[in-house]
Amino acid sequence: MLSQSAKIELRQELDKLTDERLRLAWINERINAIEIILQDAPKPPISIAKSEDTRPNGNGGEPTFRSAVRRVLIDSNRPLTTSEIVGRLEEQGVHARGKTKLKTLVASELWRAEKRHEGIRRVEHGRYEASSERRQSA
Repeated sequence: MLSQSAKIELRQELDKLTDERLRLAWINERINAIEIILQDAPKPPISIAKSEDTRPNGNGGEPTFRSAVRRVLIDSNRPLTTSEIVGRLEEQGVHARGKTKLKTLVASELWRAEKRHEGIRRVEHGRYEASSERRQSA
């Protein structure tokens, strides 16, 4: 049986080692993040700004999230599900920046664009395609 003072010393040592392990894990995460940043990415991430097809201010004229979703549907030779669209967007480097998941953003954008007749239509349950129908803004 250990004495009370030995138990106290062991607990203190355990606390120090646990803190050190957390610090090292944090350092490993930073090293991994820096290595990822330094890798040559095939394409820069696309902004998920929600406005017209490109935004001259703010993101240097990069395509918006809306136009990226529409482009995936245009490039497809068949209607796609939300999950398929998400997969193709992720391949292009599109990622959600906030708490809202990319799948939720895509589903919301598809619903919104269809309701506003903005060139996307639902062709069957859960499948969407690009359409030539586009309502003119007044």
